[in-house]
Amino acid sequence: MIIKRLKAPHYLCGISYPTETDMKKSRCIKSYIWVAFLLNTLLLSGCIQPNNSRYPDKIHEVLKLSHNNRKEIEKALDFFINQKDSLKIRSIFFLVGNMADKYSLTPANEQDPFHSIILNNHIKEKEAWDPGKSRLGMALDSVYKTCTDPPRPKIVRDIEVITGNFLINNVEEAIKIWHRTKKFTECSFDDFCEYILPYRIGNESLSAWREQAYQKFSYLLDSISDPLELTKAIVQVSGIYYNAGMSKYPFFPTFSELDQLHWGSCDHLAAYLTFSLRAIGIPSTIDVVPAWANRGGGHAWNVVMNKDGKFVDVGFNGEGHNSISYKIPKIYRTGYSSNKGGIGYLDPLWKDVTGEYPMPISDIALSGSDSDMKGDVLFLCIFNNKDWIPVAVSATENKKTMTFGNVARGIPFGDNKIAGYQNEGKGIVYLPASVRNGVMVPFATPFILKENGDVHKLTPDHSALRSISLYRKYPKYGHISVYAARMADGCFEISNQTDFPTPKRIYTIKEPPKHAMVEVNLHAPATCRYIRYKAPDQSWVNISELQCYSPEGKLSGTPFASDKNKSPEELAKICDGNIDTFYAGEVRNAYVGIDFGKEVEIDRIIYSPRTDGNDVIPGEEYELFYWENRWVSLGRKKADSFRLQYDSVPDNSLLWLHNRTKGVEERIFTYMNNEQIWW
Repeated sequence: MIIKRLKAPHYLCGISYPTETDMKKSRCIKSYIWVAFLLNTLLLSGCIQPNNSRYPDKIHEVLKLSHNNRKEIEKALDFFINQKDSLKIRSIFFLVGNMADKYSLTPANEQDPFHSIILNNHIKEKEAWDPGKSRLGMALDSVYKTCTDPPRPKIVRDIEVITGNFLINNVEEAIKIWHRTKKFTECSFDDFCEYILPYRIGNESLSAWREQAYQKFSYLLDSISDPLELTKAIVQVSGIYYNAGMSKYPFFPTFSELDQLHWGSCDHLAAYLTFSLRAIGIPSTIDVVPAWANRGGGHAWNVVMNKDGKFVDVGFNGEGHNSISYKIPKIYRTGYSSNKGGIGYLDPLWKDVTGEYPMPISDIALSGSDSDMKGDVLFLCIFNNKDWIPVAVSATENKKTMTFGNVARGIPFGDNKIAGYQNEGKGIVYLPASVRNGVMVPFATPFILKENGDVHKLTPDHSALRSISLYRKYPKYGHISVYAARMADGCFEISNQTDFPTPKRIYTIKEPPKHAMVEVNLHAPATCRYIRYKAPDQSWVNISELQCYSPEGKLSGTPFASDKNKSPEELAKICDGNIDTFYAGEVRNAYVGIDFGKEVEIDRIIYSPRTDGNDVIPGEEYELFYWENRWVSLGRKKADSFRLQYDSVPDNSLLWLHNRTKGVEERIFTYMNNEQIWW
């Protein structure tokens, strides 16, 4: 089955969005023992059929698919059958029985430029949290710009290339180290199969990671027995750092590649830690947030089984803290065995573990007509900047009702705090959808699942039309909010002398600016040659624009700053008329200003905090949509100021402002109390 995501109108899509294929799934076979004196037990348990076969039926299905590589897989199967070791037989049966849907995504050719960048580069940086400042990210961006075709990874199926010796070594080493570390945690055989035994984690190339990671970290077992302390120790000695630029790498690195690179994205760091822990016999895997509920992208982190046999989430830092800053709709745990239905439509290797995390959740029951709910599977979806992304699968359903279990309300778990932003909606917006003939179709109105568990349906009210004013297409997250907050208590000073020996304060910024541009009309005109914006005590300068006006019009001059090392090009950004450019003076008590070259009279100041390009910008074209079974346009407009006004907007609507001129980040919102409320 091909599942197509609910996309923006076709003219909004600047990229090709991937579809998800429901691959052939295989069920975990709980126990396989082929020893002559246990044959009757096996027959009674149903693990094999009484057809005189050496393998269970599930293994035969995999062997049929392996074509020319069948002998290699049989080599490993027969090796352990002939040993008559029931534990190893069950292990190899588990691996092979769930191998049909496993594969690597590798570069299509040895000269792949992306692969060459990360393995042969000379970039020196430990970590980079900002994608725009990652030198590695910039290097990968340059490859994307020069490539005539996008990267097309080659799919290499395990059953067609895996060797018997590889499987034999994997089983032997996994069981040997598990016996050594059994005393560290209460790990059952089923947990061993899912979280220590597997020879791969994601879609990385097959490699000797188990031996490599064991050689690097096994010495820790001599002095540490607590799994959580082992995890922290691995992080501290690994030498691996987070680098946002690695999210642009189109393949999944192996353990040895990550070890050589010393960088990784969240996915890579979680995989590296999982490789390392499994190699020394500690059950571990990766938990996944398929999509954040209040911004684009998703997340992944490592979980490790503690000494009591329970999985605990950990972060890739010395303290092991898993820092979550955005809203979570669902959390899934990655395994090796596949699910046949339900969650398998999202990913056959996922298990829903949202309920294992200490955060508020709800069971959502939805009703509808038979025609509304026709489909192969029913989803709850999250808006992920341009698409509706399925994140939850209906747990139970009948002709008129379906239930989605353990749906998160937008409050994080533990002591994590949501990264604050202006006008945050409290809760999460979900859209119910079904799959019909491979296409996702909405079958009910979107709704807000509030933090207290209440549900509010977003059904447009055409009997109550209103006028709304819009200033942004995306909320002010994190550092963007900080830039505005840093201006509170800052001030504008004037002088006729370049060193401001006795500065005169003409205006103080009393609260963080709400919008892109702030206009200040002075109570009385000020006469001076120099004006400067001075940051508050113990703060920095982050400003996009500083414009001054006299009664006759806009004044011009030469920018200056407290930092004498700034180039004229950097200084000019404060008065170039473009709020996408900015001056950053990250030193305490800094200032930046304008020398008018002569004494002038100022009666008006316009300034802008450093921003992110998501404000409404004069000259750019926008289109506003509301949701009513689909995105319905309320018209296109070219902005003539830093504010857009739309009339006749249905009340209680879910809205989306699209910039048709430029940009990527866009979020859904509602409109309440004359303000955009972001979801």
